[in-house]
Amino acid sequence: MIKILHKRFGSAAVLLLLFSALAMPARADQKDPRLFGLFKELLQTKDSAKGGKVARRIWAIWYSHSSKEIIEMIRDGDTLMQRRAFAMAEKTFTEIITTDPTYAEGWNRRATVRFFSGNYLGSISDIKETLVREPRHFGALSGLGLVYIRLKRYRKAIKAFEAALKVNPHMPQVRRNIERLKHLIKASEI
Repeated sequence: MIKILHKRFGSAAVLLLLFSALAMPARADQKDPRLFGLFKELLQTKDSAKGGKVARRIWAIWYSHSSKEIIEMIRDGDTLMQRRAFAMAEKTFTEIITTDPTYAEGWNRRATVRFFSGNYLGSISDIKETLVREPRHFGALSGLGLVYIRLKRYRKAIKAFEAALKVNPHMPQVRRNIERLKHLIKASEI
């Protein structure tokens, strides 16, 4: 990215960009003070519709970033992923991680594209990085369960799904996955 800016606008533009980035505090999505109250509300509400709304608000915060460029890159990466251009999407998410390694959602998105491209160990590695930055990332925990299903590590998948439900109990598909896996394990033991 810096090379592109330097080529197009010269050294002065690159220096201006770097100084302005240093002067502007990057708002880390997972450090947003609103998250504490939202996670509390997520656990306290019994209404699944309300729980879903709270979860969407949490996702919006996780997605946010002080850099418009990073938000644009996330959108581009998501579009590439939807088009099944996994290698290009992974490259985009890697650039995001390189630009801001503290941004949990960059790691989570790359974990997702790695899952879809069949790079399960790479996906697990990125999920772990996501969870270092945001241990309450119920999307990453649920994704970890899906990876373990693909690897036929059903007990680990159940643990990951249960961890996701401890953070966000309003995920019916995750509950169904747990039940299916328990039946699968039980059937294989007979």
